[in-house]
Amino acid sequence: MGLKGPVLGWGHGAEEFDRGSGFGVEESGRRQGGGIEEKAVYIHIDLDVLDPEVFASVGTPAPGGLRPDQLLELVGALAERFEVAGLGIVEYEPGRQEDQELLAPLVDGLVRVCARI
Repeated sequence: MGLKGPVLGWGHGAEEFDRGSGFGVEESGRRQGGGIEEKAVYIHIDLDVLDPEVFASVGTPAPGGLRPDQLLELVGALAERFEVAGLGIVEYEPGRQEDQELLAPLVDGLVRVCARI
């Protein structure tokens, strides 16, 4: 899942979702696969989707990304709508201590919302 790139196959930026325009999670899910309703999803998260002011231990930081709570909210919305078949978290380049301290609870939160714990 990358809001700087496609979300479930639809290329809308994070700003558009924040304003409520474009396709949301529910509409994207219905339209994925040529109109076939999806039952399960695999969620792939590149950590460079996070704003580098909050989390900069990535190879290609770009301003204007999500805050960790926004990412959790979006992933939680997917997990409420679909069964989560898998979760991949990539694009981490250990660097700053504060990023390491942020990452552990963020990953725990993502796993919990996906597993519905």
